[in-house]
Amino acid sequence: MDDQQKTERASCEEAQTLREQLRRLSKLDDEHKKISEELLECEERFRIFSAAIHDGILIHENGRILDANHALSELLGYRPAEVIGRPLCELFDSPSWERITNNTLNIYERPCEANAV
Repeated sequence: MDDQQKTERASCEEAQTLREQLRRLSKLDDEHKKISEELLECEERFRIFSAAIHDGILIHENGRILDANHALSELLGYRPAEVIGRPLCELFDSPSWERITNNTLNIYERPCEANAV
């Protein structure tokens, strides 16, 4: 096999490798789109649910509120935008704050009752 044939063969192998990588990327892209759509649907169901319920619901990370439903804002006497980003310890009494902290540390994912300040 001469040098030109070797070069052509190497180019063909490289093209085949690139086609395979492109197919894998396309498949990953399709999977990513599907998962993103499912996530958006799940988030929308949660928003509808949390808006319909009269109990206050919040999502927090490390004791700081990331999201809350309108009912929580009304129960606490704040506008929704005033609740987001606030530390839980500012909004709930000490026993409630301790219960929330303990539940979080123990990965207790059930609802927990808390008393506002």
